[in-house]
Amino acid sequence: MPLKTVAVGRLVKAHGIRGEIAVELWLETGEAVSAGREISLQGLEGDSWRARIEALRPHQDRILLTLEGITDRDLARALIPADIRIDRDDLPPLQEGEYLWEDLVGLGVVDEKGKSLGRLEEVFSSGPGGENDVIVVRNGNGEILLPMTREVVKDVDLNGGRMTVEVPEGLKDTGTREDDL
Repeated sequence: MPLKTVAVGRLVKAHGIRGEIAVELWLETGEAVSAGREISLQGLEGDSWRARIEALRPHQDRILLTLEGITDRDLARALIPADIRIDRDDLPPLQEGEYLWEDLVGLGVVDEKGKSLGRLEEVFSSGPGGENDVIVVRNGNGEILLPMTREVVKDVDLNGGRMTVEVPEGLKDTGTREDDL
């Protein structure tokens, strides 16, 4: 069952002396992250709190947020590196073939012949600009890192709890057994 809120970005650094915070957004959020809207912030320890956006503006490849009550650099720094979570219903609709990372975690992963490779445990971005998405598949023998590309990910069945992949040639000998799940 999908989570009610979804992580859409992260507070990454204080900007200036008036409490602005630089934010990296990971998803298109429509109006969900805009002035006057309330967002949830979740810290590294799992603590969370609500905050109202007073203002935002683009800055280079990020946005700068001003949150209600955050009036100086020290207050802004204290929030870093919280994730921004919004109500899932506030997101724009996903296009065909688009998935939220959080919905993929926990799927069983099989190769194109139906051989179980393990469970999808994590998705992350790599590369200098975060342009390469990677899925982490874990089983009793370890983990497999696979690029999340159309060439590798062949099918996603959220209702069936399964992702089918074509393992690149260099990773074919994974040694995974079905009873490793």
